[in-house]
Amino acid sequence: MKKFTQILFFAVIAANLPAAENLALNKSYTLVPEPNYHLTEDVGDYRQLTDGYIGKSWWYDKYRDKTVGWWHRALIDITFDLEKIEDVGNVLIYTTGGGKAGVEYLDYAVALVSSDGSDYSLCSINDTKGWTFDKDGFAEAKVFELDIGRKCRYVKLLVKTFTHAFFSDEIEVLAAEQDCPEPAGPVFVNSEAIDYAERLRQLGRNIESLEQSFKESEAEAHDFGQKITAYKKRLNVFEKDLGSYEELESLEKLFGKIRAEYLKAKHKTPWYCTSADPLDVLKFEDMPAGPNSISEMEYYLWQNEHDLAAFNIVNLSDKSLEFSIDLSPLKRGDDYIPSQAFMIPRRAVYVYSHNTGFFADPLVLQGSRSFEAAPGEVSQIFLEFNSKSLEAGEYSSAVLVQCENSKEKPKQILKTKIKIAGRKFPDNPDFKTCNWDYITGSSAFTNDIPELAAEDLKQHYLNVTAIHPSLFLHKISSKQSGTEIAVINPRLKKELQLRKHADFVLLLLGFGSGRENYFGEDMYSEEWGRKFGAYLRRLVEYMENRGYSYGDYAVYPYDERLHDDFIRTAEVIRKADPNINIYANCFANGLKDIRKAEGLVDVWCPPLGQAKEHPDWLEEIKGYDCEIWSYGSLSKTAYAQKRLDLSAPMNAAARGINGAGFWVYLDGKGGQFNDYKKISWGAVYNGRHPDFPKDAIYEPIVPSKRWQLWREGVEDAVALKGHQELLDEFMEKPPEEITSEYLMNLRKRADKKDSGKD
Repeated sequence: MKKFTQILFFAVIAANLPAAENLALNKSYTLVPEPNYHLTEDVGDYRQLTDGYIGKSWWYDKYRDKTVGWWHRALIDITFDLEKIEDVGNVLIYTTGGGKAGVEYLDYAVALVSSDGSDYSLCSINDTKGWTFDKDGFAEAKVFELDIGRKCRYVKLLVKTFTHAFFSDEIEVLAAEQDCPEPAGPVFVNSEAIDYAERLRQLGRNIESLEQSFKESEAEAHDFGQKITAYKKRLNVFEKDLGSYEELESLEKLFGKIRAEYLKAKHKTPWYCTSADPLDVLKFEDMPAGPNSISEMEYYLWQNEHDLAAFNIVNLSDKSLEFSIDLSPLKRGDDYIPSQAFMIPRRAVYVYSHNTGFFADPLVLQGSRSFEAAPGEVSQIFLEFNSKSLEAGEYSSAVLVQCENSKEKPKQILKTKIKIAGRKFPDNPDFKTCNWDYITGSSAFTNDIPELAAEDLKQHYLNVTAIHPSLFLHKISSKQSGTEIAVINPRLKKELQLRKHADFVLLLLGFGSGRENYFGEDMYSEEWGRKFGAYLRRLVEYMENRGYSYGDYAVYPYDERLHDDFIRTAEVIRKADPNINIYANCFANGLKDIRKAEGLVDVWCPPLGQAKEHPDWLEEIKGYDCEIWSYGSLSKTAYAQKRLDLSAPMNAAARGINGAGFWVYLDGKGGQFNDYKKISWGAVYNGRHPDFPKDAIYEPIVPSKRWQLWREGVEDAVALKGHQELLDEFMEKPPEEITSEYLMNLRKRADKKDSGKD
């Protein structure tokens, strides 16, 4: 009873203590990028975070005018000006998450402080690890805290989102109860601070993975548990003190040596090769399989087709090792054929992925050039095989892996077996593969090498091209009428000539972004319909003069919309010329909206996820007179988290859908390997970017694993066409059981049936 009275006494005292002063109250701040969530975006966004109102940070109902929100932003910079030097204790971010509408809490945040608004010193990193999430998917308000403990005038918060949204209705910068020291952490610009944070977080994942592996193993390293414990303590101290970049690099190197020592104790060799499934994700922290897992690499493909095999090289020494790859000639009977024309070695490079960490994705051209592997590092090698015009039959070859600075083990040989079936893969498959391939324009890193990009698209069977509205829908001032009129951009001719690899063209009008106003302010007026109809008829004539018939293209009014404005636009198109194909890539809210568009859509291309989730919606449009394709995402994040369906073409084919596509071919102008500011969607990387490894062979366009596996999926979907029972079997397989070996066996079974031997 006495103890309870004491607790109650101290609780009453604490409740009556004055709250820490909010130094940011009614102070100004900057936001980069600008808030862009449509339901919360308003003129109050630059005062709502410091107006003293604390609600639920919701983006809907009565709270939206008090909340600031971002949509599809990976990194948000919020910088407060406290107007004078203050002793800052901590920062509280009032936010929301829990799963409703896919909105989760932030992933982590970095705090930097400055006295002059120029040089910012790192002082705090915190994450939401350990936060519980509402199991029912409701939005729940929470408070996220960052310790500051520094004198400063400016406080910069770098918020890394977890999913596609971030919301807050208040951020408090609270005064410290005592004098604080001057900023003492490393001075960083934003990109350096996030790089530092991501590498530090990666070290945490690394040591957790190593510790788990050690606990499950029987390695002969009796003091190894103590080494892991000591490393974790050192890492914890570093996380608290936030030391220099050089200290971080030292910790990274130390971890590599500890992992190498552990693996060497298990496997008794300085390095080894191990098997790898091209379909599997390789994260930096993943522990490799042992040397006994490697077996003969096998290829099975048609003539004029591609196939992939992969293996890992693991460095178990305490020093960096130099490796190179060499290929023996292809052997068939007594004949030998140079293999370099058919087999290409590529190396998977580790890159950052939003809220996942570092994983192997870009496939740089390696050839026989040597490369370095750090202690404990796993290097993944892809061997791309293109059968081209090779005769059908069985071939063999070997891969020589050489280590140039290991006397203990200078080489390892891996055998390969190749079976080329007596069928030729078609140059122009009867399967639509669509992609938003914006390869020209100021926002594309391929703008000055568009022909190379077009050839790359062709090599990956992209036979549908999407042309951005800026390249064909143009507005000029008419001297005759004194008004603005919509015309066909002369640039369209050049774009069509560039995209001859595609046999179908999507002309994206980009309505909903203001381009609909090129024909008048009121799109439901008779005048708007007349002007838009006249433009369409000119467009048809333009396309016909360049060899495009009605069946070669479609008008694409709105992206991912099937609302009343879409219906209005489609009706005007039908009235102007009923032969023009209309494209829609949205199911909206289901059957009611779909039925409104019956007879107004000639090419339906819904998200594959919706087609899976709502088979009745798909069956509805199968009853219409139309083409049906599908699309999804090929993003780094989805792939790294194993959410991406790399067999989307096969999933589409199994559902009777004659096309598959994805967003997007490339990420903007940079195309960099590591971009912390955005969620990366692009399937290729910029080989001219400084991130390109110096020990690889230069290519201006570097494919990702996702891009090469997409091509594999298209080839499998085309080869299995007509084998519905095998496609159904594939559909019923749990994702974890879909391996490269399984897909190869499906192909073998299909060919056996076609040959009449089954």
